[in-house]
Amino acid sequence: MNFVRIITVNILRNIIFSFQEAFISIRVNRGLSTITIGTIAISMTLFGIFFLIYINLQKVATGLRGKVGMEVYLKENISNAQLELIKKNISSYNEIKKFYYMSKEDALSNFRNKLKDKKTILDGLDFNPLPSSFFIELKEDFRGLESVESVARKLSVTEGVEEVEYGREWIDRFETLMMFLKLGMTAVGGVLAVGLLFIISNTIKLSVYSRLDEIEIMKLVGATNSFIKAPFIIEGIIQGLLGTLVSLVSLIVVYKIIISRISNSVMLTFGLSDISFIHPRAMLAMIVAGISLGLIGSVLSLGRILRVRT
Repeated sequence: MNFVRIITVNILRNIIFSFQEAFISIRVNRGLSTITIGTIAISMTLFGIFFLIYINLQKVATGLRGKVGMEVYLKENISNAQLELIKKNISSYNEIKKFYYMSKEDALSNFRNKLKDKKTILDGLDFNPLPSSFFIELKEDFRGLESVESVARKLSVTEGVEEVEYGREWIDRFETLMMFLKLGMTAVGGVLAVGLLFIISNTIKLSVYSRLDEIEIMKLVGATNSFIKAPFIIEGIIQGLLGTLVSLVSLIVVYKIIISRISNSVMLTFGLSDISFIHPRAMLAMIVAGISLGLIGSVLSLGRILRVRT
């Protein structure tokens, strides 16, 4: 029992010592540490701004996706029996959220209303050229191009159906835009991560070089590599954490400024009821990412230096 207590006490002492040394190093090299923390903050803020743009564009895109519909035009002189069969067929599709039928008369009436003061141009018509149709709204999970095409193909071979219109080009462009946004975000995140690893590792290197004599003495008295590395690793973690926290505060300020400057009419133009901020889970992920970058950068620089010194 005493043996376990001694080990526990030694571990706690080592942890406390490592944190004390890390804070001493940050204080002694405050200029370099401030530059590193600031660089991390700027990089994470840039990524955060890009992420803010992405999630709000995705919100706009989701709103536009909700407007994805399908127009099923029926053949001329379709019988009531065929019409009921088409309704039953449409009702059986799991992909369809809701639908409604528009008769030839209703279609012409709607067209007249859209023309407003120019509707008199239709007065000379002695027949109704517009077809009857069904407007179909798909469920959210089935608004991708592949799902829409699948439903359109099935409907187009239904007896009594003349044509199915679903805006294929628009959906294709929409999905291409979202793909490029995701790729862009991944690329920006990757470049910033590599840059931050380089900055953190070089900062830790400079901190190690400034204490090489102290490290040599510690090695002579039997200190292990793990004992020597611990304060520097903690220093990198603290820098990553502080830099990320500063970036989150900066993002909140930027968000508040944007909210105060953009009018409701502008947001409604883009289909936004409000501008979304980064979700708490995403904020936590950014903090974890900052800490991880500090940890990895420290380990990368220390491993090389200590191997050279041994």
